[in-house]
Amino acid sequence: MKSLSSLIITLCLANILCLGLVYADERPDHQCGPPFGNPPCGDGRCCSIHNFCGSGSDYCRGGNCRYQCWFAATPTVRENSVTKIVTKSLYNEMFKHRSDCQSQGFYSYEAFVAATQSFPSFATTGDVSTRKREIAAFFALTSQATTGESEWSDAESHTWGYCQINGTTTNDYCTSSHWPCAPAQKYNPRGPVQLTHNYNYGLAGESLGLDLINHPDLVATDPIISFKTAIWFWMTQHDNKPSCHDILINANSQVKVIGNIINVDNTATNAIGYYKRYCDMLGVSHGHNLKYWLDQSVDAHIQMPI
Repeated sequence: MKSLSSLIITLCLANILCLGLVYADERPDHQCGPPFGNPPCGDGRCCSIHNFCGSGSDYCRGGNCRYQCWFAATPTVRENSVTKIVTKSLYNEMFKHRSDCQSQGFYSYEAFVAATQSFPSFATTGDVSTRKREIAAFFALTSQATTGESEWSDAESHTWGYCQINGTTTNDYCTSSHWPCAPAQKYNPRGPVQLTHNYNYGLAGESLGLDLINHPDLVATDPIISFKTAIWFWMTQHDNKPSCHDILINANSQVKVIGNIINVDNTATNAIGYYKRYCDMLGVSHGHNLKYWLDQSVDAHIQMPI
């Protein structure tokens, strides 16, 4: 997937496309998408909802795009840094056990802030309440994915986010022939969003300029890269669904859409708990329609294993 900064498709690129030149890593027939195992499109090109690679807004923008899409959202004010909403002391209180649980401080505040610099629209778009809810929702999704909670008192409930780095599994998750797996490598759940499957490592790595196919352990050993993969997931469209970010900033009720974002079932109630706690700590209302976290319809979920 190409860089998450705004992409400029030049006339030269359009002319190259018209000439029918070969694009590296793209199928000769230019087909893409789930029916073909989510193969990559060439550099500067996108997979459309019609399962063909191409360039321009008909392929790359909004609901026209499956993956390797343009990111059109622009921060309301560029100086609206995430650090102005989440200070280090607040972050440490949100994740109060991250240093004494299994992850041993891997998910540091500094790594999170550094990762956000690669995504200028993350938690900087819209009014202050919208930005705070986006952070709360992102932290809720990733806290649930990495929770260290088992049994807890009410006072300690939803304080155990960012405790897991590697998901426990014996599966190598080498499931797509279009992203050839490296010898002896596994694409098991890693990082804040528990990135899984070789095609997700491939797409994330391509977007971030990293070789995560040959070096998937970077997601579990480099905290900045680890956070980048989680924010990449959050900011990226999957299939024909809007990105989590786009849903959050465009929703009339910012919380109603969460059920359309996260692919969870019986863990949804716990995710809501994390979300409420983080909203309270950020001094913003929860919003309405929290029941949509429990929406189990297939159409309501982004079809991306995490």
